[in-house]
Amino acid sequence: MRNKIDYEWCCEEWTFDRSDVLENYFMESVGDCYKVAKDLQTFSIVLRRNVWNETEGQLAWSYAYVQDCKLPVEFDCGAKVPKRFTVELQKALS
Repeated sequence: MRNKIDYEWCCEEWTFDRSDVLENYFMESVGDCYKVAKDLQTFSIVLRRNVWNETEGQLAWSYAYVQDCKLPVEFDCGAKVPKRFTVELQKALS
């Protein structure tokens, strides 16, 4: 069975000292993440890449954290971040 890839935005709520994630808010758009984030004191915005198939379910996931209002070029697994997400982030921030 062929593996599938999908993406989702997440707003991670952190403890004040950033030692632990308290909650993950998964959203369809980065704009929705920023709406949730406005009510949080400590948070990260992240794009998650999910690899899965219908037989085995979730196989792997990797992350691209927004830093300084930008997405990195690659996820932490080395896969490239699709340009459409960089464009979406810039539109949400403008």
